[in-house]
Amino acid sequence: MRKNILGITALLILLFTSFTGYSQDEQPNTTTELGIDLTSAYVWRGVAFDNAPNMQAWAFFGYKNFTVGAWGTAGITSGYVEPNIWMSYSVKNASITITDIHGGSGNDFFNFKTAETTHLFDASLAYELTGKLPITATASVFFYGMDKKIESFDASGNPVIGADNNYSGYFELALPVKVNQNTIKFTAGVATHKSLIYATDGFGLVNLGAEFSKEIKVTDSFSLPISFALVANPDAKKVYTVFKISI
Repeated sequence: MRKNILGITALLILLFTSFTGYSQDEQPNTTTELGIDLTSAYVWRGVAFDNAPNMQAWAFFGYKNFTVGAWGTAGITSGYVEPNIWMSYSVKNASITITDIHGGSGNDFFNFKTAETTHLFDASLAYELTGKLPITATASVFFYGMDKKIESFDASGNPVIGADNNYSGYFELALPVKVNQNTIKFTAGVATHKSLIYATDGFGLVNLGAEFSKEIKVTDSFSLPISFALVANPDAKKVYTVFKISI
């Protein structure tokens, strides 16, 4: 598995250096984007990974249907750090994305041993419907890394983690609704089985929310996107609010 990961990394580097060796005029199908988000908390798939304000930066490079990028979050007051690398391939309304989530704050980053690694590899398949209901369906699974099965619990109630991968699954439906010049995105996501990552004992509704977003016009050529999300995790009996400004 480690050889496969290193091989994929080498391929990405080769592709990146090959594509960037040409000018934009020679490669009209290339795209590059970057941005920064300031968010009041880091909540993903109904799970709060950091309740403190976070600064989240991202950048990606795309060539035709293939995209590779990096995304990272850093707690402004908490010290939480999470660097992620991802690659995606899209065909019409469908896309497949592989994300390397690093839960070790960037430390020991090149350790991919299954029993030691703090990497978490996620494979996601998304499909967007067209028409009056532009619903996006996403299915994903953690296929390698620190997502391990819970074998038992100790006397203090702490989970005893085994050596086998748990393959935690997640399925989500998202529907954006346009209201005047604003957008409300409704989301419903479930964890498919018992998971340490999603903190579920079995199948559970972990992500039920509505995100309100709009753009505040600053000048004729610049607008400031803002959003507010109300996120409920019925399985954990928790509710979160997240405010975000994008630059």
